[in-house]
Amino acid sequence: MRGSKHLRAGAKVWAIDPFWGEGGEHVTVIGRHRASLRYIRLVVPAHHVTAFRPRLVYSPTVLALVAEHFVHNPWPGTQEAAANLATNLSAVAEKMRERPAAPRLFHVMGIHAAKALRLRELSADGELGQILDIPLELAAPAMREVGTTLRWIRGQDGPNRLEIVGP
Repeated sequence: MRGSKHLRAGAKVWAIDPFWGEGGEHVTVIGRHRASLRYIRLVVPAHHVTAFRPRLVYSPTVLALVAEHFVHNPWPGTQEAAANLATNLSAVAEKMRERPAAPRLFHVMGIHAAKALRLRELSADGELGQILDIPLELAAPAMREVGTTLRWIRGQDGPNRLEIVGP
């Protein structure tokens, strides 16, 4: 498991239910909370979980959380169902790790306090999102024109960067 707000990196978690959503990108897991060390049940992105494999559960607390989760639907607690879940989640998580992140678009609003470029995020459907200030030294002079649209590109091997899309 990669670290998260609630779980430590390398934490042992039990994947109990895929939350398929938009292409199987989330899974319900049970693990120990990073601060309180109590068992918690939460939904995490599938690509944060590594090394899916079927294992027996001996902890009564984990078994109680699994039973609580499946109170309305019977849980197929067979070894075959666990092996199928592990195989499917491994494939989904691998696809998620390989898929590049969707580029984020920003609209240049202007210069803020003579130190930062003020941007407004644009969603895929054209809605306006959060306001973001980035240091001027990270933006090229052409990017400082009000009304320009920029694309935020997450660097695979290098640093993140902004790219001009159009006016």
